[in-house]
Amino acid sequence: STNVPIETNTDIVPIDFEFPINQAEEGDEDDCELPEGLARLLKQEEKEI
Repeated sequence: STNVPIETNTDIVPIDFEFPINQAEEGDEDDCELPEGLARLLKQEEKEI
């Protein structure tokens, strides 16, 4: 990357603190479950260790 002073950098996107992009919705913990195949592999790893 090049060292461009902030004053001349036109690629800066304004930050909107009223609309955070990566804010997780509360109550959606079901999305955190591992896929069945991955969970099976993880259990297999635990047994080997």
